[in-house]
Amino acid sequence: MLNRLKAAVYDLSQNEDVKALSGIAAASTAAAAVLGEITVGSATVAAPGILGAIGLTTAAPVVVSAAGIVAVAGLAAFGVKKAIEISEGDKDSAS
Repeated sequence: MLNRLKAAVYDLSQNEDVKALSGIAAASTAAAAVLGEITVGSATVAAPGILGAIGLTTAAPVVVSAAGIVAVAGLAAFGVKKAIEISEGDKDSAS
C-alpha cells in the first residue's frame, strides 16, 4: 500500500501541470516576501469621526498584494497555455 502511494505521489510530481502550478505558488510567495504590497492609486473617502459627519473627505490609498498580482498573472497565463494545448488537440493537456 505504501509503495503504491509513493508511486502515485512520484507520478504526480512529474506532471508538467503540477510543476507549473508549483512554480506559480513559489513566485507568488517570493513576491509577497520581497514586495509585500503595491499602492495602485488613491480613493476619496469620508474623513473619520466628526469631520466625516460634516462632509469632509480624505484620500485613502488603494493597496493590492504583490503576491495576488503574481498569482493572478501566472494562473491566467497557465489557463491560456492550457486552452491553446487543448485547442491544438494535445491529449495530455485535458487530463
